[in-house]
Amino acid sequence: MAESSDTSVYYSCESCGTTVDLSRHDFFSDYDDEIYQYLLENDYLYYHSPEDCYSSFEKVVPVSVNCVNDDCEDAITIKLLVKASPEWEDDDLFSEYVPDHSSFEIEVLHVLPPESDSDFDDYIDVDIGVHSDVSKYKDLRIICKTKMNMNYCYMAYDEQGKRLLRPIFNTQRNECCWPKDTETSFDIGSLVTFNVIQYPDDDEDNPTPYPHAYQDTVVERDARPVSPKYSPPWNFGSLEVIAKKHVHDIFPLNLLKQNKYILEKSICDSAGILLTTEENICFRTTYGKKRLIIFDVNNKYNFRITAETFDKPIPQRHRKCLVILGLGRPFSGTGDRHFKPARCYILVIGIKII
Repeated sequence: MAESSDTSVYYSCESCGTTVDLSRHDFFSDYDDEIYQYLLENDYLYYHSPEDCYSSFEKVVPVSVNCVNDDCEDAITIKLLVKASPEWEDDDLFSEYVPDHSSFEIEVLHVLPPESDSDFDDYIDVDIGVHSDVSKYKDLRIICKTKMNMNYCYMAYDEQGKRLLRPIFNTQRNECCWPKDTETSFDIGSLVTFNVIQYPDDDEDNPTPYPHAYQDTVVERDARPVSPKYSPPWNFGSLEVIAKKHVHDIFPLNLLKQNKYILEKSICDSAGILLTTEENICFRTTYGKKRLIIFDVNNKYNFRITAETFDKPIPQRHRKCLVILGLGRPFSGTGDRHFKPARCYILVIGIKII
């Protein structure tokens, strides 16, 4: 049997009953070959999909340790949580080169309690006294790129979860934009690997207030674009499965004010996709700002366009259009006009003809 307390993880020899704390042992120095061989033999150090070469992964590795009792000749089988990360040269990320299985850095995160199950998904939440900083690498499709505070704000699509996510690396108000530089500027339609720190639906306090909390996804800043060669085929028509037929299906009528904005801290989505046709939308320019007019049943909407680039529909045609809508950050007014509570104005952050 075994017991865990604080940072200690105790294993007992089944033959002689000797108990030893293995939590602080440097296993990688003594068992690096055994760990590597296990990962290799179980086909973990090969790439099974294009995304694999950009992602770290964590696995349970069993290791046999000699009993500390000099009179006992048996071994104790322990379970290690190890992390393997691809090693890249700076230029490799943006080339067609795919590293072989030897280009991994392997790290022992900690010793697991012996009562934990062998599958990682079964024990990931077990409290063993040391909380692992588990990496959550996620490939997200960039579908919108908008101008905000002289920088960029992105909207991404989670193809597996079929939901919209807004990657941000800074949760401070008005500081959540991505700078306009070559390292963190992503193209619309590209697949980008993010190291996710917190999803909107994680069981933690929301990093940002509602309504943005429904889409804000906290990530590390060092995101990496996936080479087009390894990015699976994709087109914007895929977004139709999550699109809504009416604006009020995205922003509820009971929360929508003047057909323009939602009040801060409202419990609703901060983004959504409207499926319409070309004849139902047209452009206007007011005070030098481009705006989109949307005719939706008995309602007429007039939203500012902040998308950096967008398709330009032809009103006489009847092609399907995806209008991607997002809420601006809370705006409290300027000068003598102050809003309390602050307003989150609806913005057009993307237009795509499909």
